[in-house]
Amino acid sequence: MALENGGRPVRERAAEALGRIGDPRAVDPLIEALEDEYAFVRYFSARALGEIGDHRAMRPLKRAKRRKENKDNPYVLREINEALEKLESHTGR
Repeated sequence: MALENGGRPVRERAAEALGRIGDPRAVDPLIEALEDEYAFVRYFSARALGEIGDHRAMRPLKRAKRRKENKDNPYVLREINEALEKLESHTGR
């Protein structure tokens, strides 16, 4: 899968596309991509997880929110927070 094996720009576009497609089978690879070394891969992965709306992403997003490299990046942190808000609205929490 391009999200796991492609170069940085390929992983970014793959995460973005998976969010648009909205297939829940993409949740696990997107969760793994929350730990990518590149901020925009994490950014698009968080956005995609929010768009897909699968509750399995809740804990990984909360963990990602606490990671220093995400706390220090306002763009990634904003996408994580927005994804969490979407998931919380889907689950009613």
